[in-house]
Amino acid sequence: MPPESDYDQYFERVTRVAARALNSPISVVCLDRLGQPEVIGTSGSERDVVFHVQTYYSRTLQCEEPFVVRDALSDAELAQGPLATSELRFRFFAGIALRLPCGRPIGMLCVMHALPRRFRRQQRRMLVDLGQMIEHEVGLRKLDRALIVWRCFTRSTDFKPSMRFTSRRSIERRSLSRISEGTGSGGT
Repeated sequence: MPPESDYDQYFERVTRVAARALNSPISVVCLDRLGQPEVIGTSGSERDVVFHVQTYYSRTLQCEEPFVVRDALSDAELAQGPLATSELRFRFFAGIALRLPCGRPIGMLCVMHALPRRFRRQQRRMLVDLGQMIEHEVGLRKLDRALIVWRCFTRSTDFKPSMRFTSRRSIERRSLSRISEGTGSGGT
């Protein structure tokens, strides 16, 4: 598993890209920790923004598509919420739920703006694409952790697998070569 600083840098970089690509001053990535959002990456804001996004977080995780609020003041619940009434006074919000392959939500990527605005189809698609990049990275990091546990297990027992995987990339290369040879799980 990479050092924690590398982990943080990846998500900080994605939030910077999201903010620039979607023309929003603030972008945040949260992962679910015991039912509460934990900010793991942010651009244009401090990590304490998590206290303000709880209502948006819950609503975003319930949606399959991006959850977009063009103007928080037009929604009775959100107009009274901390994001619209705090010194931040955000009126625009767009978020996408981050999901495991089984569909279970694990977090959110969102962008926010102080002014109400439209969110076009191409911007929605960009938000979805960035969310999928984060989902992929989280999945790879979980795989890395599983490999570390597996390596510890194989070193502490007499277990001798026929093939040792030395890295995530070697797994990907071997899987790709099996698929191209037609011997992978999808081959006949």
